[in-house]
Amino acid sequence: MSVTQGSDTREVITQAALAFIDEHGVDALTLRALGQAVGIHHTAIYRHFASRDEVLGAVMGVVMSSVIDDVSTEAAHPRDRLLDLIRGLRRAFHTHPGVIRAALVPAPQIADTQPAQVFFGMVVQALRDAGLEGPDLAIHVRILEGYAIGATVFDFAGAPVHLESRRQRYRAVPDAAFEEASRNEGGIDALNEVAFDAGLVVLVDACLAAGRRTQEQAPI
Repeated sequence: MSVTQGSDTREVITQAALAFIDEHGVDALTLRALGQAVGIHHTAIYRHFASRDEVLGAVMGVVMSSVIDDVSTEAAHPRDRLLDLIRGLRRAFHTHPGVIRAALVPAPQIADTQPAQVFFGMVVQALRDAGLEGPDLAIHVRILEGYAIGATVFDFAGAPVHLESRRQRYRAVPDAAFEEASRNEGGIDALNEVAFDAGLVVLVDACLAAGRRTQEQAPI
């Protein structure tokens, strides 16, 4: 990927950074390496981004935008919306596993991009529509946030070798179930996704049950 006449240089740089992270992992991303990938001197990147963190924020924005674009939230039941949103987030990081480590960087320009704020707002609204409010709303938002991000970080933060690393660990467990799941990286990947979704359904249903209790206890 390189800059051509008439191209949107910022977009080209962002897409090149995403492709670089997919191949090499986020820790390998430097502005010098990114400049080589784009075909410009790395100092030229500063005309479009103030720092590496700002580049990562743009990458995170692209990933989060893909989640929002793929989820229909207008008329869906709150349960369907929550499942769609968080499954969409998981799919995006499954496609770009190296990007999840960027979420661990304590920099607001990475974590607090506008698409990320929109996504968070959608989750909050779905829980509010399910009947949660006040402290209970904040608590259950935090429950889902912790699971969605925490489990995804646990599964993908070691990209691009995250599957092989877990495969080797599970191969050491003296149990036939782990032996079967760890025959290859595909087995580990499938186990990760089935386990994540099972936990997600349990948590979302628990959140909605809490919302129903709140509505039942509300004064008429």
